[in-house]
Amino acid sequence: MDKKAKAYIIFDNDGTLVDSEANFIESMEVLLPKYMGRAVSRKEITDCYVADWFQYLKNLGFDNPTPEFVHSMIDDLTAMNENYLPPLFPGIVELLEALKDLEIATYIWTGRDSKTGLELFKTHGISHFFHDMQFMDTCTPKPHPDGPTKMLGTIDKSKILLIGDSTVDVEGARRFEIPCLIVDWHKKAKSGFFESLGAAAVVTEPRQVLSWVKQNLLANTK
Repeated sequence: MDKKAKAYIIFDNDGTLVDSEANFIESMEVLLPKYMGRAVSRKEITDCYVADWFQYLKNLGFDNPTPEFVHSMIDDLTAMNENYLPPLFPGIVELLEALKDLEIATYIWTGRDSKTGLELFKTHGISHFFHDMQFMDTCTPKPHPDGPTKMLGTIDKSKILLIGDSTVDVEGARRFEIPCLIVDWHKKAKSGFFESLGAAAVVTEPRQVLSWVKQNLLANTK
């Protein structure tokens, strides 16, 4: 933890830093029928999706999936995509560099497992930007606030921001009692939807993230 930082930002990963949506849907179209014993439509995969794996599987009809079952599915998904590297969204590296220049410490809180997450950040060359990371297998999964508590539990919460892309991120931020900035790089969010759930704002470009951070988060450091 960098106690000398002016502020602290916790980033979600998939859908926020990396564009993994299309590959995830295609992979689940192959994987889910093996576990469910029936055909699964793309609409069902997308309509049921939430960032919490346990809740996602419940939405799909699995009855109280165990951690062992979830990890088995994730292992199969990982094996299917061992040679696939989801790309960073445009402008992410520049955003991380700009936040570093502003003396803002950055962190990761993701529903991805640690093995694939660490390899992803290493391959993209962005690991050095983050002071700490919490994954689905290193803390109680989102939206439980165990992850951010482990990383920043002693920091003044007025100096902390969560940046994500899902309702689970909004709920996780609410439980940790910090604001959540939603990124909508694909411009799919319905007007006002995330704000109605408690998100501080929805942005569609990295430069808007910087603008919001300067006008709001850094204002708490003066």
